[in-house]
Amino acid sequence: MQNMNSELPSLVPGSRPPVLLLGNGVNQLFEGTPWKTIIADFSRESGITCEQSELERLPATMQIVAVSGNHIDSQMPRLSEKLLQAKLTEDKKAFLQEILDLPATQILTTNYTYELEQTLESSYSRGRAGRSTYYTVDKLDRSNDMMLHRFTKLPHRDDERYIWHIHGLAYKPSSIVIGHYYYGKLLAQIQRYVGGMMARYKAAESQGKAYLPRSWVDYFLMGDVHILGFGMDPAEFELWWLACCKQRNFPDSKTFFYTRGVAPEQALLMRAYGIEIIPCEVENYPDFYRIALDEIRKRMG
Repeated sequence: MQNMNSELPSLVPGSRPPVLLLGNGVNQLFEGTPWKTIIADFSRESGITCEQSELERLPATMQIVAVSGNHIDSQMPRLSEKLLQAKLTEDKKAFLQEILDLPATQILTTNYTYELEQTLESSYSRGRAGRSTYYTVDKLDRSNDMMLHRFTKLPHRDDERYIWHIHGLAYKPSSIVIGHYYYGKLLAQIQRYVGGMMARYKAAESQGKAYLPRSWVDYFLMGDVHILGFGMDPAEFELWWLACCKQRNFPDSKTFFYTRGVAPEQALLMRAYGIEIIPCEVENYPDFYRIALDEIRKRMG
């Protein structure tokens, strides 16, 4: 796999590009490797047992911390292999193609697996495809950058799709962000990046020049972000921090959260941070995603 440096398309300061943020709900719709099964395997193998009702009160990304006794580093290779066992079915591929056909060239995903890439290029395997992996900064600058500057670019019809795995990739266990320790490291990198990013943005704005993004963070802050299949649990604190940062620095940019239902306390936080809740109240998830996709198409224009 060849890794190359590449600039991202420039943005006019004040523009709001459409951005999609996808979570694991999309995978679970097609019976991907069930997270509950993965957690149960880790619990059994570690000998750490607890009541299922207690465990399920924890955010999904914190459950593995509890059942592994916080031995995250040593468990990541095994977690990666379990995640990579999921197969891309034809039904799932067709659904993902609909998502990729949305008018958003920038796609952020918290998923560790690469079904989106495989939908665009069937030969894409374990993160490998010719001329597909790019970085926006030099090797020295991306050392320990928590995937802030790495993206996959693949052709899509007459255009391209840029895919950002913001929590890491399954085939690269050391990149996976899970548990408080790694969420904290990611947030520290984001905060460090945003300081320089805002200086570059304000300079471009004052000089009437195009702005050159260097990370998925730019698109989250500047763009109109549509969140699908991702619960925005309060434990995902790097995204909540970014939502707050976006509200302060890019108040005209929007964030839309598509849901079958949201807890009242979570809705309070979303309203406080300017996240617009788009209710799609139906009885089952297949219908929810169908309605949500229609709503996203309308809003993206």
